[in-house]
Amino acid sequence: MHRDTIYVEVQFDAEMKALLTEVFETYEQSLIGIGQKYYAITGEHKKFVMATVSDAGPLAEGKQKLRIATLTGTGEALLGEDFGDDENFLYNKDAEINCDGYPASGAPVIFEAMLLAHFNPEPTNGSRYYFVGTPTIVAYDYKDYKIDSSALLTNYLDYKIYAAQENLGFTDEVLCLEYNQNNSGIHEMQFYYDHLKDLANIWLSQQGNVTIRKSFAPSEINSPMVGCTPTRVICHLPKFHFRIKVATHEPFTPYFPTEQ
Repeated sequence: MHRDTIYVEVQFDAEMKALLTEVFETYEQSLIGIGQKYYAITGEHKKFVMATVSDAGPLAEGKQKLRIATLTGTGEALLGEDFGDDENFLYNKDAEINCDGYPASGAPVIFEAMLLAHFNPEPTNGSRYYFVGTPTIVAYDYKDYKIDSSALLTNYLDYKIYAAQENLGFTDEVLCLEYNQNNSGIHEMQFYYDHLKDLANIWLSQQGNVTIRKSFAPSEINSPMVGCTPTRVICHLPKFHFRIKVATHEPFTPYFPTEQ
């Protein structure tokens, strides 16, 4: 799986509304950027999987920066793993480079895109999915998911959800999610991604015998720093959204009467 990040800017008016011309221009810029990233990938069996758009913060003169994370299948197996040994990502959502200084999204953006693709694979009949109705939102606190309740904290894989304590050191290694830190043979991205999938699957399997089951929908994973020095904590705060999923062959999302 190949991952890329594209940034575009859009102009808003005083009421935070974008002009239609700006929307179309931004859309065209996005397509050009996605296309350039796609065609730069080598391989005969590559296939574009999906793109997710998130807010990357305000700019001067009423502009807003948007982050587009793309996933492209390369057709090359990774022996059952989703991340290569040479892949690494910074922990924070607003990161624009990886641990080696190359352009990349932060780990939360990667997790958001991969979770959405995992739980909503592209239909094979030419249709597409859209989500309707009021979402069920489930927030997860890393403190509830310690790996070993009796073990001392080390700032390395202490929880199923990423977290680190300032009093143990915010070192470069702690801020970077990478392979084989401390000669563990573990890729931190894979470790946290697998646990995030498990958390979502637990909720999905507990819906009970309902008429219309909800599915994993576009969700958010933030990366705040909380507390005060010298006991600050950096962590991931997943907030999963579960909604009704409907398939359509129409180019535009049709009206769906159920909004409950």
